[in-house]
Amino acid sequence: MFTKTAWQHLRLRFSFLLMPVFLLSVCIINIQQISFLSNHFYFVAIAFVVWHLFIYPASNAYNSFQDRDEGSIGDIEIPLKVDNSVFKISLLFNALGLVLACFAGLYFFMFVLVYVIFSTLYSYRKIRLKKFPIIGFLTIFFFQGFWVFLSIFTLNQTLDFSNQTLLLALASSFIFGGGYPITQIYQHQQDKKDGVKTISMLLGIRGTLIFSGLMFLIGFATLNYYLIVKFNWVYALSYAIILLPALIYFNKWAISVFKNPINANFKNVMRMTWINALCNNFAFLLFLFQFPIYICPA
Repeated sequence: MFTKTAWQHLRLRFSFLLMPVFLLSVCIINIQQISFLSNHFYFVAIAFVVWHLFIYPASNAYNSFQDRDEGSIGDIEIPLKVDNSVFKISLLFNALGLVLACFAGLYFFMFVLVYVIFSTLYSYRKIRLKKFPIIGFLTIFFFQGFWVFLSIFTLNQTLDFSNQTLLLALASSFIFGGGYPITQIYQHQQDKKDGVKTISMLLGIRGTLIFSGLMFLIGFATLNYYLIVKFNWVYALSYAIILLPALIYFNKWAISVFKNPINANFKNVMRMTWINALCNNFAFLLFLFQFPIYICPA
């Protein structure tokens, strides 16, 4: 089960790319609630481990097992040939994640369970939501943003979400889920061979860049509006400044792709994805510890 192939297809590093949704959600929770050694701190720590060390990797491995891709896939340029160890480790990690989720509360467990179910349906050959461009996109858009974001709020042991919380959950989907089609942009031939029609294939290479750019702008504007109203302008300005490297790289890369589609390749996509994740994770960690206020008091 714990073979080199299985470990590779868990794609543990990929969890870092999905971390911004978790960190953003934690930022919005009152900082006093997650003070060190408090009960809420332990729940947040459990949720982090559940999502990033178990559930996300399990989904990656299960998707690899169903796809059996021979070309580059998310964060793996040259994947090892999939075997049954990949399937077994995906089951184990899902099981461990679900058991651990129980210790963070019933509501959190239910959110994780629903995520696992739809993640399975997304890849499972006999259903395979991913082969439908709109349904496949909406599944990722909703669950990797909105759903994961709300799961952190269930750590308060309630499902009473405010309108602000729901709006921010939706914003996280636009910012991070909306960028998902970009990760499909270099896989058109591979997906076509597998009988999958992604939203990136539907939009085309240029259309994918425009679509994801618009999704990001909607989420970015919504989040910044919230930061200004709920906190102050320092947070919004800090977020915009920290995100500049990602915005600059995306614009330069998009221009190069419009000139020559060959630039929409694995290396450039992953470079874009990593820069974006680094910027967002850094920004939300600063917000979590309220560094912008220390630098420039309101």
